[in-house]
Amino acid sequence: MSDDNTQDGAEPSPASAGSRGEPVAWGVFYGDGKLHSSWDSHAKAECTAVTMRRFDHLGVYVSPLYRSPTLTDEERAAIAEAAGAYNDNDDDEECAKIAATLHSLLKRLG
Repeated sequence: MSDDNTQDGAEPSPASAGSRGEPVAWGVFYGDGKLHSSWDSHAKAECTAVTMRRFDHLGVYVSPLYRSPTLTDEERAAIAEAAGAYNDNDDDEECAKIAATLHSLLKRLG
């Protein structure tokens, strides 16, 4: 079995797409922004949107739901730097809360 995914028109697997920071899930949304359904490929989501438009659901659109990895190394470093700056201002209770939130975000993102 070949794991070559370079054929014309082939979508990358979710794992390989995520490693490049590309979307790994797609949503079909009504015009008012409410989610109708979610899919693991853009093609499947677009097919659903086309079908919905045929039944007079105008304004339906497809959008990425999330990307993986969610942050670049530079973005993680910037958040860590900001958390440290807020942490240094330890006489302000609000700054301590912000620092804790930023540290928690970094921990959750791995």
